[in-house]
Amino acid sequence: MPTILFTCLAGAAYAADGTTHILGVKKLALDATTDTVKEGYYASTTLHAIDPDLKAGNIALSTAIFGIAGTYAGHELPDTGQTSSYTGTFGEDHDYAPAATQPSYTADNVNFTVTDNRTGLMWKQCVEGQTASSGSCSAGPVAGTYTWAAATATCDGLEFAGYSDWRLPNIKELASIVKFQNTAPAIDTTYFPETTYSPAINGNYYWSSTTRVSYTPNKWVVSFTYGTVVDIGATFSRYVRCVRGP
Repeated sequence: MPTILFTCLAGAAYAADGTTHILGVKKLALDATTDTVKEGYYASTTLHAIDPDLKAGNIALSTAIFGIAGTYAGHELPDTGQTSSYTGTFGEDHDYAPAATQPSYTADNVNFTVTDNRTGLMWKQCVEGQTASSGSCSAGPVAGTYTWAAATATCDGLEFAGYSDWRLPNIKELASIVKFQNTAPAIDTTYFPETTYSPAINGNYYWSSTTRVSYTPNKWVVSFTYGTVVDIGATFSRYVRCVRGP
């Protein structure tokens, strides 16, 4: 175990042998199963209060550190969400769809965000230009369109739900919320209500931050009409859904 210093605690340090030295005089053994520290030696009585990063989501699953049981199992792209058979024969997508990899979301209808439980990404529930209200995204809907440069600036400058680290998603992130089980829109409308789409206007594409390498004026986009990924010129105006994390 490496030595960890808490600079805010004058004279206190964790030693490699798992004990705590106070001003080089007193020595206190830490309990291996709890993060509680004897009151009076520290600014706080618990290690997780001293170090806010000592929390379940930052600790590996099936591992406990000072009594905090880890829940982090790693983030991977979810499955397609397709669970139906369309041929009646084995070998379709739905035959390889374990529950543990199916799309899974948690919506926060107070701050209007959606957390993807598979990737760890937090999405703004509504498309930019829509107004969030009680789990819906404006009647209509009415969303704004942006050039790629304006889309990037919009997400980078966004302060929403108490966070300021929003950004334009890359193409893999954006495509990860396509739900191929659905007819249009190809997205889970329980968590992303009133997602703008229209087959009449090239699927009303959504910008990603990813550039087409073989033709750099173009950027990759996703259509939530059909779940398609194509590239278009950066000067076109298209829709935006901002993301942050994980």
